[in-house]
Formats: sequence, structure tokens, C-alpha cells
Amino acid sequence: DFIFDEEAGKYTLIISNVVVGEYTITETDKDAEGNDVTVTYSINGGDSQTGDTAAAEVTNGEITKVDFENDYTKQTGTLELTKTIKGDITKEEAEGALTFIVQAENGKYLDKNGDLVENEKDAVLTLKDFTYDEEADKYTLTIEKADLGNYTVTETTKDLDGKEYTVKYSVNGEAQEEGSEAAATIEKDETTTVEFEDDFTNKPGILELTKTILGDITEEEAEGALTFVVTTKVTEGGNEVTKYLKADGTLSDTEVTLTLKDFDHEEETDKYTLTITTSELGSYTVTETTKDIDGKDVTVEYSINGSDRTEGTEAETAIEAGKTTEVAFEDDYTDKPEPKKGNLELVKTIKGDI
Repeated sequence: DFIFDEEAGKYTLIISNVVVGEYTITETDKDAEGNDVTVTYSINGGDSQTGDTAAAEVTNGEITKVDFENDYTKQTGTLELTKTIKGDITKEEAEGALTFIVQAENGKYLDKNGDLVENEKDAVLTLKDFTYDEEADKYTLTIEKADLGNYTVTETTKDLDGKEYTVKYSVNGEAQEEGSEAAATIEKDETTTVEFEDDFTNKPGILELTKTILGDITEEEAEGALTFVVTTKVTEGGNEVTKYLKADGTLSDTEVTLTLKDFDHEEETDKYTLTITTSELGSYTVTETTKDIDGKDVTVEYSINGSDRTEGTEAETAIEAGKTTEVAFEDDYTDKPEPKKGNLELVKTIKGDI
């Protein structure tokens, strides 16, 4: 019913032949979804008043002018993301590995400035966008003036060499749930909190001991003669102490002897293999402690992770997170040579009064 003046940005309706008298003009439909509105009016150019109902008098032969003005502001809320990191990971590793995406129901992505954008790449959040509280050991990113509605907050974690991790989240202080995708609703003038917690642990390492036996020796002789000890140094109470690795991957305070009976024997290749999975990472010494068999000479060589063979019975190596360390021993048995034989002649001469 109104005429719109595009240049002035104003709508105008003139009602002629109005009966003289007092009138009440009320703006009835003014709400726009997702927006707050403030309505003001003035009568005949007078002072502006707040309200959607104006009382005006139409007088004879005069034009009574009632100006309404609607000021709309977008309704917004605040999204607060927090990140707590636990376990075996440095601050630098975490900041390089963790990213977040916040996606609205309409498919757009919320960026750190509170704007909805079409391109996901423009909305990737990293820990460098967060503020780090060293005392609380927590990262926080507050996104203000965000559009209202339902969102999905997704954490993406790049694989870190040798690390395993568990992700949990909580929305508005509720009970934690395991997962990297949280559903959250941003409401008018409210702060919605989504708290993520990552717990990083080192993957176990693997020590694979192999034993190859060359020469004329039976399986029974080998299994009865060959033993190994695997040791490491740890610090306890400020002192360095020796610990012994067991076949189940745990450490013992007392010496642990591994025999070929602890190994698996592959008859086709005639190789013995013992695989030890352990969370006790670090430097180790693998020693072949018993190797002698009566009537045999033996040469012992070892190789670490396929390196050139070294003669000796003691190998220095390391067990690392998520990696397999192979220590391969090879014993070459040969018969001891027959001793040379000669003749012994004993002569006895006796003199004197006897």
C-alpha cells in the first residue's frame, strides 16, 4: 500500500479525506526472524519517541505526519571453544597437529571472526588462533557475534609419529563423551561452551629378536645352550638402576633370562624369533649370555635393523614408540679340530746304593 522512495529509502502512504479527530496508529508486524528491532516514531517532525503506538490528531485542512523508524540488529550469541591436552606431547606438536571446523546447519562455516563463509578452508581454526593459559594449561577461542542456530564442531587430529590419542568433549559443562564431533546450539545473548580434551600416549615399541644357527648342531642342543638378557637403565630416586626386559614387555628388578624356548621356531628358514611389545621405551643392551656347546667352536655376529653384521655377543639398540627394532643374531658352529698327537718316551736312570 506504501510507495517506496528508493533514493530516500523510505516508504510513504498518504490517506486522504480522513475525518477530523484523535487517532492511534500502531505498527503490528515488525519482527524479523533472527533480529532484534527498536521502533521509534515522531509526529509532525517532533521529538522521536520509542514505541510502536503513536497518538495523533487529524485537524481540518492540515496534513498530520507520523514517521515510524525500525532499527534492526542481528541476534547473536557467543561460541567458546576450549582445548585441554594431556599426555606425551609437546606444545609445538599439538599446535601443528590439531585443527577445528565449525559448520552451521545451512552448510556454511563459522570463522574465528564470527562470520559465516562458504569455503571451508577460510574457516579452519588452529591452536594458534586460541589463547593459551599456561597456568590452567588450556587453550581458549571465543567467537563473538555468531549467528544463532545449530552447529557441528569437529576436531581433526593429524597422525603424530609414535602417538596414540583419545578425544573427549563436553558441551556447556555436561558429562564428557568420547568423540571428535560435538553438536552445539548458539542462542541469543548466551555463551555456548564446547570443551575438547585430548589424551596422548606413546605407542608401544617392538623389539624383535631373531636367532639363526649355522653348523652341525641339533635343535635340542641349541635350545639348551643359548640364552639372552635384555637390559636398560632407568632413574629411580635420583639413582640409575638396571632393569631387565621380560618376554611380556614389562621390566623386572631381577635378572631375566630368555631362552630359545621363549622364541618361535620357523622350521623352513630354521630361524628363531621372539617379538616383545613394550611401553618401556628407551635404550637397551641385548646380550647373548650362553652359547658354548661341548666340542664346538662358535662365531657370533649380530645385525641391528638390517645393518652390516658385527662380531660380538652384545648389541646396543633402542626401542622407539610405534617402531619395530630388529636385533638379529647368527651363531656359526664348527667342530673343534682334532688335537695333534705325538709320542711321549719316559726314561728313568737310577744310580747309587739301592
